[in-house]
Amino acid sequence: MKDRINLPSWAQGVLAVGAVAALATLAIRANKRKDEKEVEDLVFSTQANPFNWREFFSNVPKGTTVVRYVDGGEAAAKRLYNMFGFTNEEEPAILAFFAGIKTQYQVAQVAKKMFEVHKIELSTLLIEGRNYWLPNIAGGLSKDEVATIYKNVKAKPRYK
Repeated sequence: MKDRINLPSWAQGVLAVGAVAALATLAIRANKRKDEKEVEDLVFSTQANPFNWREFFSNVPKGTTVVRYVDGGEAAAKRLYNMFGFTNEEEPAILAFFAGIKTQYQVAQVAKKMFEVHKIELSTLLIEGRNYWLPNIAGGLSKDEVATIYKNVKAKPRYK
């Protein structure tokens, strides 16, 4: 018969809690990834989408009158970025932010500045939250909140 390693009861408790936490984290991440996939399909389902700013700007006809931010959307992008915290997001403020934008062109401007200033795509920010060095398993908005934002933006006029 081999000798068994006897762990103190406190160490056994730590191992048990750690195992439960690891399993819960895996389950939460799997569920979050499923939600992210559904939202990504919704957000990127059509062309000339303001969340995809590269394509959106390339499809603006020359000579089109547009309503734009004077600073290119930089202040708005910073304000939106700061609404995403480490442990939670200011969901009502984020929804109000998108409700207050007048055109899809302005959304594309915010998306472009979000990438240029914060090195994150707007859709990624909405879905996953801010990219901290420590994984944020509950980051981002719910799929219903992202879908609400997307539908709100799609109902706005494109340029003016």
